[in-house]
Amino acid sequence: MLPSDRDRSPAAILQGEVSLSLYTSARVGGPARHFAKPRDVRQVIGVLAWSKASSISVLPLGGGTNLLVSDRGYDGVVIHLGSLCGVEATGGERWTVAAGEPLAAVAQRACDQGLSGLEWACGIPGTVGGAAVMNSGCARGCMADVVTHVVCATSDRTEVVPASAMAYGYRTSALQTRSMDGLISEVELRLVRSTSQKTRAAARTQLTERERTIPRGASFGCAFRNPPAGPPAGALLDQAGCKGLREGGAVVSSQHANFILNDGSATATQILRLLEQMKARVLNRFAIELQEEVVVV
Repeated sequence: MLPSDRDRSPAAILQGEVSLSLYTSARVGGPARHFAKPRDVRQVIGVLAWSKASSISVLPLGGGTNLLVSDRGYDGVVIHLGSLCGVEATGGERWTVAAGEPLAAVAQRACDQGLSGLEWACGIPGTVGGAAVMNSGCARGCMADVVTHVVCATSDRTEVVPASAMAYGYRTSALQTRSMDGLISEVELRLVRSTSQKTRAAARTQLTERERTIPRGASFGCAFRNPPAGPPAGALLDQAGCKGLREGGAVVSSQHANFILNDGSATATQILRLLEQMKARVLNRFAIELQEEVVVV
């Protein structure tokens, strides 16, 4: 059933000139020309319909991780999906999770209930919807391992998209590459029955490892993807002497060379310059051209 005209109207939730630095984990980014924070999927469809009719581009936003927004901002409508909340057990070990739910909280909840499959996600920032778009993960697992389907909102309906149609790959999907249209409103996860003792122990291991290796501070996460073969990006950047490199308020972490931290005064332009320096050092040292993992808007 399509939403009513009143539900489709974005007037009540649209704002203008909202600073995106308030909504990104790196704490940089200029203003959005339009900003919407829909409360439910009907309002998502309404904003998408308005955007399509107005020929205005759309940027979905979850936890604001893995995202670097230009200092000029975004000349379109940003749809913040953080208000889409809820977790429902839909049969046995299957959970239907709203896109705005924090991934780490859902993972911890699963572990507490003795359900396996998301231990790797404990401590990872961002939302379930964003994680499903970019196939978030680490060495121990990724979203493609547990997603059965997603529900996507378009300008006139919602559509169930099976995981097999998501074209999942290393930190990417059909939605990430824009070869598929729509914004994820909910995700169905397939978990495996275990024991809370085992899943909590695995969660503690994951959290301890993150505490040891992941720098604290304002950051968008890993700057570069790991190459298809050979050492990971962090090791290449470290050996290329990138730790401690600085461009204004942006600095490469001394703990992990694949992380750029904002000391509180960084701009997106400074971070972009630092990214280019890092790529150039690795290219000159190893003849390997790193590819950004962070999405630059």
